[in-house]
Amino acid sequence: MDNDSTPSFVVQLPPPDRFEPTTVVAKLEPNQRQINLLVIVLRIQANPQKTREGHEIHSFKIADRTGSIIFNVWNTTGQLIAIGDILRLQNCITQVFKNELCVKPGRNGIVTKVGEFMMDFNEEPDVSILTASMNTELINYKDRIHSNKRPAQAMS
Repeated sequence: MDNDSTPSFVVQLPPPDRFEPTTVVAKLEPNQRQINLLVIVLRIQANPQKTREGHEIHSFKIADRTGSIIFNVWNTTGQLIAIGDILRLQNCITQVFKNELCVKPGRNGIVTKVGEFMMDFNEEPDVSILTASMNTELINYKDRIHSNKRPAQAMS
């Protein structure tokens, strides 16, 4: 028997995850900003490197369905990442570090674990390895940056 004074039961589902990768690994180039990726961690590259300030830089090989790249992250975040983790990377940047193209979180970057083990990926092409065209582009970029800097004024 229904009683009209009884409030109806309503289930409100959380909003759907609207994360859309802005790019794929195969299309990454040096000095890109505000990159969003969905990747899987394939392996830990090496032991963490220490900076002069005492920070640790952790390096991982990550991949999506289009290719793989190196991912660098600092301190505690790097300690929490494991092989097989599926990560959502938001607001990341690319840079050349030790002559390899890498992805790292930007100033407002977010690294979120969204799953484990089940993701299609390809290790090839490895976009960490700089091609001749990328090297030329990087040299031109550095030249543009250095030419835009004003020379120091002589103090009198």
